[in-house]
Amino acid sequence: MKILEIPEQKHAMPNRWLVWAVVVLAVGLFVILLPWRSSADVVAAAQLATVTQGDIAEEVVAYGRLVSRNPNVIVAKVDGIVEKINAYPGKRVKRGELLLKLANPSLVTNWKNEQMNAVKAQAEAKSALAELEIERVRLQNEVEILTNTVELRALELNKLKALRDKNVISELKYLQSANNLQEAKLKLALAKKNLAIFQQALDAKKQAIEQSLAVALQRADIAKKELDELAIIASRDGVLREFDIQLGSAVTRNQKIAIISDQDELYADLLVTAAEAEKLRVGQRATIVVGQAKVPGEVMRVHPVVENNQVQIEVRPTAPIPGNRKENLDVAAYIVVAEKKHTTVLARPEGVDMPFQTYTLNVVREDALVPTSVRVGMIDKRHIEIVSGLKVGDRVMIAKEEN
Repeated sequence: MKILEIPEQKHAMPNRWLVWAVVVLAVGLFVILLPWRSSADVVAAAQLATVTQGDIAEEVVAYGRLVSRNPNVIVAKVDGIVEKINAYPGKRVKRGELLLKLANPSLVTNWKNEQMNAVKAQAEAKSALAELEIERVRLQNEVEILTNTVELRALELNKLKALRDKNVISELKYLQSANNLQEAKLKLALAKKNLAIFQQALDAKKQAIEQSLAVALQRADIAKKELDELAIIASRDGVLREFDIQLGSAVTRNQKIAIISDQDELYADLLVTAAEAEKLRVGQRATIVVGQAKVPGEVMRVHPVVENNQVQIEVRPTAPIPGNRKENLDVAAYIVVAEKKHTTVLARPEGVDMPFQTYTLNVVREDALVPTSVRVGMIDKRHIEIVSGLKVGDRVMIAKEEN
């Protein structure tokens, strides 16, 4: 009978301890490496920015529209019916260019009548002046004739005196000659007085005639100008707008016809809050955003009145506005109210919106994000100024992890 031998059992404890040791070591390594790997993953996924040296500017944003500095209003100066339209809104017109033509037959008739009256007045004035000149010449000749007569009478009296002294003629003859001389002298004095009086009257009569003629000519000129006003023309170069006239429509004197604006004299008429207006000054630099274009400009006026907690300001472009721009186009302006050069700056992190405050920002330290207290100064649209807490070269999380 064969006896079966049972092998002797060996102790299994050493193998079990080895397995447990391996498991504990693996778990320990996992626990140790997990935070490092998590931090590295967070840093890699975050949006980071580096602290640098640069410029920063505080800006005030204003919104409004483009308007013309000196729009020119065209009004009708006479009554009439629209007979012809030569320009429509949006057209760029030149000074003196015909915009529209009015018809008014009564003005044509009036001009013709006044023209005839002026011609008649010219003829009458010419005739009256000629008559006055004839009378002046007659009086002047009369004075000259009487002057000669007096001289002859005096000469004759001297001759007769010599003859009387020789008893050649009688005393009566001599006295008659003396009387004739005295009579000639009186006539000469009267003629001179008449000439002087006429000369004074002549000046007044000439003035009256010339005045009457001037009135007639002026009336004819006014009638011609009224006739010319039927043609409404552009008083300046610019773009025609607000033109609401149709063929055949009646137009009255002083009725507004159109507005012409100069596109080269546009400025931004804007509104800002009353609080922001306190920071604005005339002459501050600005950037006017017109569609996709950015145009440099400067503040030229800050209105003193506050309405609905808003203040009106005016910003003038300092360079031409490109493209096909129009009045009343919505625009925005970014006005620089404060700026610093060569300071410590950082791209603006999420949640940082108040200047001169302290914020907690996540800064990269040995591949980990470490919360750090940072004091900020000025803030603009894209950057913040670093006062303390960071140095140039530091990397900072400016946005949360990207999903």
